[in-house]
Amino acid sequence: MDASNRREQHRKSARRIFRWSLALAVGLHVIVFLTVPGLRTSVVAAFRDQTGDPDLPSALPLDLFFGPPAIENASGELLLEPPERILHTDRLVSLPATCRAIIKGSGTVMRGSVSLTVGPERFTDVHGIVESTGFPCGDGTLERVAGDLWYRWLPNDEFPAPVQLIQPMVFQEKTGL
Repeated sequence: MDASNRREQHRKSARRIFRWSLALAVGLHVIVFLTVPGLRTSVVAAFRDQTGDPDLPSALPLDLFFGPPAIENASGELLLEPPERILHTDRLVSLPATCRAIIKGSGTVMRGSVSLTVGPERFTDVHGIVESTGFPCGDGTLERVAGDLWYRWLPNDEFPAPVQLIQPMVFQEKTGL
C-alpha cells in the first residue's frame, strides 16, 4: 500500500471519528438540557440577575430608524449626509422595568439625537443627548442603542478617525409580531 492511499484512509477514518464524536456530543447536550430542569432555571435566574429585573423578558422589540448623521469634518463644520444614508431595523432592546412600562403599548414615537465618536474599529462612544426625546427613559434608550452601533462606512478618507457625529434616531415599540 502506498503512502497516498494510507493518507486517504487515515483522513476517512479521522472524518468518521469526528462525525461520530460530534453527533455524540450534540446528543449528550440535548439529553442534559432536556432532563435537568434546574439547569434551565439557573440560566433564567442568571439572566434575571444580570438585568436586575424580575419580569422576564426584559427586552422590548423596538422599531428603530437611524436618520442621516451630521458628521464633523476636519475644519469643525457639520456636514449632513445624503438622505439615502439611513438605516431602518427592528431590535430587541433590554430596558429597565420602568422604561418598558412607559414604552410598552403606548404607541409613542420617540425622536432624538445623540453625539457619538466613531473610532478606528468603527465602534461608537456615546457622548450624550443632543436632542432629547422629552423622556429620560427615551433618552436612555437612544444612548443604549447608539452605543451598540457599528459604522461600516466610517471612518474613511474624507472623515478619518476619530469621527465626531450627531446621529438622529426615531424609535417606537414594534407591534404586530
